[in-house]
Amino acid sequence: MPIEIDSKEAARRLGVSRQRVIQLLNEPCAECQGQGCERCHHTGRRLPARRTCCGSKAKMMIKTEDLILVSDRPVGRPRKVTTS
Repeated sequence: MPIEIDSKEAARRLGVSRQRVIQLLNEPCAECQGQGCERCHHTGRRLPARRTCCGSKAKMMIKTEDLILVSDRPVGRPRKVTTS
């Protein structure tokens, strides 16, 4: 059974803030544009997760093996394409 971690621990492992992990949880999958595919486990999200509990204390639990989906991401703003 895969190990699941919360968004705080995922942020620590990825070296980003917890808010950035939440953004990754809400972004649509790049391959299927939010429709659901094998890569995103049919969730349509860039970083698949499962919600535990309900209400204000709910946590998003992320499988450790799914952190690989977002570990290789470009840093900074993309450069403009210049045509000459």
